[in-house]
Amino acid sequence: MSTTPAQRPSLRQRLSALRPNPSMLLFLATIIAVAIANSPWSTSYGHFLPYPVQVIIGGIELFRHMGHTMTISQVVNDALMAIFFFLVGLEIKQELLVGELSSPKKAILPVIAALGGMVFPVLFFLGVTPNHPESLGAAIPMATDIAFALAVLGSLGGRVPKSLYVFLATLAVADDIGGIIVIALFYSKGVSLLPLGIGLALVALLLLLGRLRVTALEPYIIAGIAVWALFLQSGIHPTIAGVLVALCIPAGSKVHIRELSRKLHEQTSDLSTEAREAERVVILSHDQLERIAEIK
Repeated sequence: MSTTPAQRPSLRQRLSALRPNPSMLLFLATIIAVAIANSPWSTSYGHFLPYPVQVIIGGIELFRHMGHTMTISQVVNDALMAIFFFLVGLEIKQELLVGELSSPKKAILPVIAALGGMVFPVLFFLGVTPNHPESLGAAIPMATDIAFALAVLGSLGGRVPKSLYVFLATLAVADDIGGIIVIALFYSKGVSLLPLGIGLALVALLLLLGRLRVTALEPYIIAGIAVWALFLQSGIHPTIAGVLVALCIPAGSKVHIRELSRKLHEQTSDLSTEAREAERVVILSHDQLERIAEIK
């Protein structure tokens, strides 16, 4: 009896199998960072984070803020985290359109939970430190660490319902944005209105492009980078720019009936053709049955 050899997985499948879990990478990096920070190499680690990152493209220094080259710590917090918030914002928009947050009741629930997550930690902080100078830091416990919150859920894999993941992601983003706004309004040295106004105007332009169903990628990339840079210069944390740009990306929940009907018709036609071919193969004629009986 011949057996067909098992199909060898493609290079893409092998690389996908080797791809590490992002949640595990985050936990591993955290453990390494804590270990180094509490080791004899802590001094070198302290000098590593403020190291300047100088990237010049076409004579323009990419990571430059307030006349100074951004450090590794600033690039992570202000640039890479903005990309992270952009990706989370895309997931939230998809869920708002056709997913777990598509109804107003479902969408408002994580926002209310985020408000509770901001107000009650502040009240608790003020209750523990009444009439103390430390009470000025009441906004510190407001923000949720969204990266770790999602990493914990991501490490559990398919055992976590998607609705819970979307709920926590929306809650964490709303909580983080609320904390950033409070810090910008009450703790920052000042907000520069000119770059902020230009950045908001670009966001409005992106919304218009989305309404017009402009699907070319280039305008969103160029305008998105500009919005990020303008928010950075204004004193508003640029992670907000990541969320705003993500919400401007065009997407729709409408189903084109004619196109859907055509595709369904093609699929059902293929199925009926395959069924007829299967009938010709399986159903034997009377002569064929008699010949089989003679062979027996």
